[in-house]
Amino acid sequence: MAQDLQAMAEAIVALDEQSAVSVMCSVLESRPDLAPSIVNFAVPDLTYTPVKALSERRSNGLIKSYNHEKGFGFIACQELSDVFGNDVFLHHGQLSGFDVGAEISFAVALNKDNKPQ
Repeated sequence: MAQDLQAMAEAIVALDEQSAVSVMCSVLESRPDLAPSIVNFAVPDLTYTPVKALSERRSNGLIKSYNHEKGFGFIACQELSDVFGNDVFLHHGQLSGFDVGAEISFAVALNKDNKPQ
């Protein structure tokens, strides 16, 4: 099995750039659940929320739910849902006076479980 995996990896590495990217994109389209692990490997800075990610890599969504008693809610964002397979966690510290149903622009980071927040 390990030899088969190594052979697949070597075959992809041998491809020209456009073909290799096409293969990887096809895999991610079929298995979007793999994206968080790949992002963590390829760009670990996103895990630690650098200033650039907060200011330049913004997403748009809708506050889907919020529980005042528990102090958290969720943002619906189709783009991030397609990649991570779930809504974006919203902590009470980031609510900033918005209510459920508000359209917002927000920065996203990955938590320890590689889920967007």
